[in-house]
Amino acid sequence: MGRIIPGIVRTIRYRFLLIAGIFPYLVGSSIAYHKTATFHLNLFAVGLSGIFLALLAVEYINEYFDSRIGGTDHIFSLERPPAPLYYKFAGFGALLSAFFIAVLLTIERGYPIMLLSLIGAVAIFFYLGPPLKLSHRGFGEVTIALSYGVFMTMGSFYLQARRIDFSIFGASILAGLFILALTLANEIPDYYQDRLAGKRNIVVRFGRLNTARLFGAILILSYTALISELIYGILPPFCWLILLTLPVAFRSYAIAIKYYDQPPQFIPAIRGAIAIYAISMAILSLGYFFT
Repeated sequence: MGRIIPGIVRTIRYRFLLIAGIFPYLVGSSIAYHKTATFHLNLFAVGLSGIFLALLAVEYINEYFDSRIGGTDHIFSLERPPAPLYYKFAGFGALLSAFFIAVLLTIERGYPIMLLSLIGAVAIFFYLGPPLKLSHRGFGEVTIALSYGVFMTMGSFYLQARRIDFSIFGASILAGLFILALTLANEIPDYYQDRLAGKRNIVVRFGRLNTARLFGAILILSYTALISELIYGILPPFCWLILLTLPVAFRSYAIAIKYYDQPPQFIPAIRGAIAIYAISMAILSLGYFFT
């Protein structure tokens, strides 16, 4: 058990995008049900399979490129072996399979599905892939926030409702802010590895302490947006329960500020950010689905 738990934590930390990507899909579907009082289970299942394939593509493609520029799974190792070639084929195979599903859903529901799918495909490949290498140029965090916030939520909503409703932006912005906070926290312990690999992400550009402060600022902005949207009736009242995660946010920020330069001691801040994101998105989904 002593070895299993750290292994699970390590896996969640480095594979959090694989887990996190499911939540905005659920949120968008719940909002659609809230708005239309109909739920297309078959479309939901097919769309979910496409999302899962896209997330697998993210993992394999990122791992493939990351291992060739200096990754973050092997701390302070300059001699990390390249990822097996099958990672490349598995990644592009998953991406092509997801694209095939997008084509089928586009035929069934309309061209916005294809438009959003193409945006997702560009984000998946060029996050680390040449020539854009978005994560190397300081755009990686914004790409994640938009992809896992606005675009996934909008896509799953459209799949169910077959229309774009601007009222979903309140929930999608909240999802984007929480995933942005999680992304920033996740990058801080990898400062030296990313710097050696030539990545110019936020933590490399501004330093670990300033990124820890930015992590706190994004959390404040997230809860401010949450309270504002609740007061103005943008979110269902059930979502007041998200405020129960505030103690976790305070603790995560306190750890981040105190241990920003000590990776082993910093990990609980990441766990807290993961918990905040997962719990908040679950409450958001349930709030819309059952209201």
